[in-house]
Amino acid sequence: MCQQWIAILGLVLDIAGFLILAREWYWAINLQGAEQVERRMGNEDTAADRKYRWDGWLAQYKLRRGIFRIGLGLIVAGFVGQLIGSLPASYAAHIGLKSCN
Repeated sequence: MCQQWIAILGLVLDIAGFLILAREWYWAINLQGAEQVERRMGNEDTAADRKYRWDGWLAQYKLRRGIFRIGLGLIVAGFVGQLIGSLPASYAAHIGLKSCN
């Protein structure tokens, strides 16, 4: 694979990672708004309701944490790809990359 294609791959990974993180951010903002509305309604919860809600929240937290880490990993990989793709040809040749030119 030539050096310029690594830079393009890095950009694609950056975009994918950013979109994943933006989706999670959007979800968190909406969840926070829903919690505020629920608090204003003043619903009384039983202990069983709180445990059910806690278990659901914990499962969502684990899922969202994994998705967030994937997005973050894609952004870091994309940055590394752009960095490698932007190296001068003389340095790229030392690590075994060839230029597309």
